[in-house]
Amino acid sequence: MYSVPRTISILLLVSFLPILSQESNKLLRRPWIPTATADEEQSYNKIQSKIKNAESFVVKQDRFGRNYKLKANGSIEYILDDLYFKKFPDKDNTSLAYHEALSLSKNGFWLESLHLLEGILFCERISKNNSSHISSIEKLASQKKNEILKSNSDRSLDIFAITDPYGCYVESSLKIESSQYSYTLNLPLDWSWIYFRDKNDFSEKTESISYQVNYLFKKIQEDPPINKTDEEIFLQKYELANKNELFLKEPRILFMIGVTMDQKPIFNQDNYFTFWDNKRGLTDATKRSLKFQRKKNPIGYESKFIQVNSMGLATEIQVKEFYYWKRGKGIFLALSYPSSNQTQADKDWDAILQSFAVKDADVRIY
Repeated sequence: MYSVPRTISILLLVSFLPILSQESNKLLRRPWIPTATADEEQSYNKIQSKIKNAESFVVKQDRFGRNYKLKANGSIEYILDDLYFKKFPDKDNTSLAYHEALSLSKNGFWLESLHLLEGILFCERISKNNSSHISSIEKLASQKKNEILKSNSDRSLDIFAITDPYGCYVESSLKIESSQYSYTLNLPLDWSWIYFRDKNDFSEKTESISYQVNYLFKKIQEDPPINKTDEEIFLQKYELANKNELFLKEPRILFMIGVTMDQKPIFNQDNYFTFWDNKRGLTDATKRSLKFQRKKNPIGYESKFIQVNSMGLATEIQVKEFYYWKRGKGIFLALSYPSSNQTQADKDWDAILQSFAVKDADVRIY
C-alpha cells in the first residue's frame, strides 16, 4: 500500500542529488555555474556603484548665503547647522522661505517657523497690493500657521510676544510690520534680527502697563588695511591677542524697537521717555558715571555717553531717540552707534523716520 509513494520519494531524492551536491562537490559542478555567478556579482557591483555615486540631493545657497538641500524629487530642506542664521523672507522668493519654515517646524523650532510664516504672509500682502487673489504660497503659509497655532494654543501669550513684529525684504529695504501695535517702518537691507525664545527676556506685563523690546543690528564695516602686507596684518592681530583685545565683541550699530500699552493712565506725551530711561537703568547716578547727556531735536532726542569695555577702552556712544505716544499706546525707537559712525547712522535714521507710520493714529513727535 505504501510502496508506490516510497518509490517516488526515493526517485525524487536521487534526481536532485546532483543539484544539491554541486556546491559541495566541485567535480559535479556544471561548467555554466561559475560564469553565471561571476556575471551576477559583476551586475551587483555595477548596481551598487551607481547607487553609491548617484546624488540624491545637491546643496545650494539662498541670497543670504544659507545652505539648503534641493532633493531629486524637487523638495527643499534647509540645513539647520551652526552656519544657519535667521533672516526675514524675501518677497521675490516666498516659496523658498516657506520651505525654510517647514524645516524649522520639522526640527522643533516652531516659534521661529511661525515668525517666518508671519513674514511670508506680509510679503504676499505686499505683492498682491490690495488684490483679492490668494496665491498658492499664501494658502500654504496660512494653513501651516493655523496648524502651529492650534497645536500650541496653550502658549498664545508667548506666541504673540515672540512673533510680533515680523518683516519682509522688498527690493532695497527691509519692511517691518506689527499687527499688535499697528506700525510699519523700513530699514536698509544689511540689518539682522536678534531673536529671543523666552518672552521674559524682552517683555513684561503688569497690572498697570505691558512692554516689549526688539533689537536689530548691523556690523560696522571696517576700512580695509591700506598698503599692508600679510605679515603686517598677522603681527597686528598677534599684538591684539597679547593685549586680550582680539576677541572683544565687534562694534555694532544697534536699533531698538520698544512698545508699551498702558492699562491705567500713567504716562503722557510729556513724560513717556522716563519709562524707557527706567528700563534702560538710566538713573541719576548711572547718568553721572556714564557722562550721559541728552538734548532735544526737532524730531526726538539725541543722547551720548562713554562706554568702557572690559579692557578699559573707552568709546563715545551716541543714541538717536524717537518717542510716540497716544491713547495709552507708546512706541520708542532708538539707534545707538559709536560716534565714529555718525554719517552712516544719520543716513539710516532718516530712512527709518521717513518710513515710520502708525495705522490707527497720527504720529506725534516731541
